[in-house]
Amino acid sequence: MLRDAGTAARVEAEQLLGARVYIENKVKVDPNWQRRGHALDRLGL
Repeated sequence: MLRDAGTAARVEAEQLLGARVYIENKVKVDPNWQRRGHALDRLGL
């Protein structure tokens, strides 16, 4: 899922700019994300 989002963003940026683009995805994990209701709401779950 993350790879697909990064690939789609890169392709769109390359088409927009007319040049090769490098995009680096970073993920930060909250150890208690499942216990925090607002975190799940932000994800649409």
